[in-house]
Amino acid sequence: MKEIDDNQLGRKVVANFHDFCNSLEDGPDGQKVLSEDHYNIYEELRTVYQKKGDLIFYQFLNKVFDEYQVLDKLPQYLSELVSRKALST
Repeated sequence: MKEIDDNQLGRKVVANFHDFCNSLEDGPDGQKVLSEDHYNIYEELRTVYQKKGDLIFYQFLNKVFDEYQVLDKLPQYLSELVSRKALST
């Protein structure tokens, strides 16, 4: 098992969210298809770093709300995480 501190974990998932937001702004019809492996960061955090979905989600929310207002895009992003079962253990 590799080590990652909560701050690094938060930065990784927030960067993933920023990429998601940018894809919405850049794509036709408000949608741009992200690479299939875009959400693999969650699998890596769960398997390589042995982090649980609730901790990952907590760190994501903690960091993302520190940075800027996200409420307009957050529901779409969360929907993607749920549909891909990215936080499931």
